[in-house]
Amino acid sequence: MVSGVGRHHRAVLDSLLPCFDLGDFYFVHAGVRPGISLTHQTEQDLLWIREEFLASEEPHEKIIVHGHTPVREPEFHSNPNNIDSGA
Repeated sequence: MVSGVGRHHRAVLDSLLPCFDLGDFYFVHAGVRPGISLTHQTEQDLLWIREEFLASEEPHEKIIVHGHTPVREPEFHSNPNNIDSGA
């Protein structure tokens, strides 16, 4: 599939960070590993974790905004918030 993606688009995708920290919010693709400081999360978890993250009721240092798990409507909770529309 990479061969069908132009050089400019690949450069943009390659420049993306696995997380983005903004004030009280922490944006990630999939989620974070419960019980691990945000500064010590692995890229693997930020991109792929699912069940352990979603099932956890442990508080997080910041409000986690994530996707990776499609939902019909965005789910806004105290923490985390799922904004994956499945698009």
